[in-house]
Amino acid sequence: MANVDIPEGRTNDFLVHGVFTVIGGAVLFYFDHWILALLCLPLAVALFLVRSGVEIDLERREARVYKEFGRFRIGGWIQLEGYTGILLRYTSEQWERPMPAATTGVRVRTYDLLFQGSGLPEKLFHEFSTYPLARKAVDVMSKAWDLPVQDEVAEKRREAGARAAQRRR
Repeated sequence: MANVDIPEGRTNDFLVHGVFTVIGGAVLFYFDHWILALLCLPLAVALFLVRSGVEIDLERREARVYKEFGRFRIGGWIQLEGYTGILLRYTSEQWERPMPAATTGVRVRTYDLLFQGSGLPEKLFHEFSTYPLARKAVDVMSKAWDLPVQDEVAEKRREAGARAAQRRR
């Protein structure tokens, strides 16, 4: 097994681009440029259908994050020689925008997969939106390349479980 594919599915990375392409097509249609407007429709559909994922080449010790439409994949391979460990970190960021009537906020939660090496800076490989996908990628890489894993997410879950057990007593 040379390559392992971990698809994330449609992550809507190009949702805004697709919406503006539809709006641009509507404007072109309104101004009687219907041929250009008709070209915008398949482009917008293509942008809405883009999938993403992670591909790991076990033999060459490299990995990539890709964007895929149909069978066409775009994404550069990252050489992982020299890295001696994997770190899985949970990140939660919140942005608040004050509004006149209320405050609106956006919270982004990611599971960051980082590579560590002695003498090398930490390398952020990918920010996963779900823990099972991140854990699957970590497990595949650690087993194939014999790398130690530091899973901060699992550590925090164990600590939270221990605190909850203490409160119940």
